[in-house]
Formats: sequence, C-alpha cells, structure tokens
Amino acid sequence: MPQANHIMVQGYPVRAGVPVVTKVRRITKRRNLQSVRLIAIIAALFGLGLLAVFIRCQLAVLGYQIVELKQEIADLDQQNRHLELRIAELSSPSRIETLAVTKLGMCKPDEVQVVALKEEVPVVPVESLSRPKTVGQAKEKPLEKLYRVVVRLGSSASKKTLGMID
Repeated sequence: MPQANHIMVQGYPVRAGVPVVTKVRRITKRRNLQSVRLIAIIAALFGLGLLAVFIRCQLAVLGYQIVELKQEIADLDQQNRHLELRIAELSSPSRIETLAVTKLGMCKPDEVQVVALKEEVPVVPVESLSRPKTVGQAKEKPLEKLYRVVVRLGSSASKKTLGMID
C-alpha cells in the first residue's frame, strides 16, 4: 500500500512533489527534432532563393554583354564598309591616271607608241620528255636537258623584252 506522502500516477506510486519526467522528455525530443527539420527546410529554401537570385544576376550580366557585342559587331561592320569604299576610291582607274599625270609626270601613250607582241611558247613534244631511246641520248642526264630548255626559254624571253624580235 502506498504511504501517506505517495500518490498513484498511471498505476505506480510516486512521491508527492516529484514531477513525472518521462512524457516531457519525449515531447521535448520531438519538438527539438521538428524545429531542426523546420530550420533545415528554411535554410534550404533560403539557399535556393539565393541560387535563383544569383542565376538571374548572371543572366542579366550575360544579356548586357550580348548587347555590347552586337553593338561592337555593328560598329565593325560599318567600319568594314567604310574601308571597302575607301579601297574602291583609292584604286579607281581615273584616280590612278590623275596621279600618274600630275604627280609622276607621265603621259598617255600614242597609238604608235604601243606595240603588241605575240608571245610564242615553244612546244616540247611528249616523246622528248620520256626516256631517251638512243645510246647517245642515254648518256645525257635529265637535269642537264631541263637546264638547257630553261636557258633557251630565258634567252628567248629576254630577247622579246629587249625588243630584239625578228
């Protein structure tokens, strides 16, 4: 039987004035676990919010860079068109003729001064480029033959240049 200073709690004798702690501890642990979960969820949402803001800022920066690059491309295209126009102006035949006459003291040639030369290219038969067939030709080295042909072409070209054509 319980003594005078004991009371019955859930079928067990407990001294009067001593609190029952078992249920309170379980509730406190559950509350702590719930508050940790709540803080973790809030921190995760805050992190996701920061990530979203960071991504938006990066998109804005990249957008401004794209606009600047497009403007730079447009400026370079305009500069390119201007330079092409300047090239066309500077290389025009009328401008070159004016410069030749005024600054270099040149004059237009008369019809008598212009001589058209007919350029003759020697035709080398295909058989002569193949292997030599006679014994005398077999002793001749291929580079010597090529050298002779080049010298012959050079001498005929220099005669044409000097005006010594028959």
